[in-house]
Amino acid sequence: MKKPSPSQFNILVIEDDDGLRDVICDVIQQEGFCCFSTGCADRALQLLQKNNIHFILSDIQMPKKSGLDLLQDIQEHLKDPPPILLMTGHANIDLENLNRLEVLDVIFKPEDLPKLTQYIHQVFQQTELWFH
Repeated sequence: MKKPSPSQFNILVIEDDDGLRDVICDVIQQEGFCCFSTGCADRALQLLQKNNIHFILSDIQMPKKSGLDLLQDIQEHLKDPPPILLMTGHANIDLENLNRLEVLDVIFKPEDLPKLTQYIHQVFQQTELWFH
């Protein structure tokens, strides 16, 4: 079987800050991965239902619907949700409560963003087995 290329690995970025979302998508694309993006949770759920997404990076605090609300929607609407990495710019987040959720980790923006590519490559390596 031919080894999949990173360009076959679809990442969904949900971030309400347009500038930061663009920077994150640029980093993902420079690594060779395919990036879908949106600034709102409802649109993210639509993208998840219409596309074969392998990895999700979502902000926690967004207007209208939070990343945690989105996480609940994903778990309700998708049989086998992809790995999810949450990010926040707020130090007052209840990490203990977040650890109970089915997420890879929570990273702090912008200081933890360099960790993002490590997570993506780690999940891609594990996901290679899923490609046919």
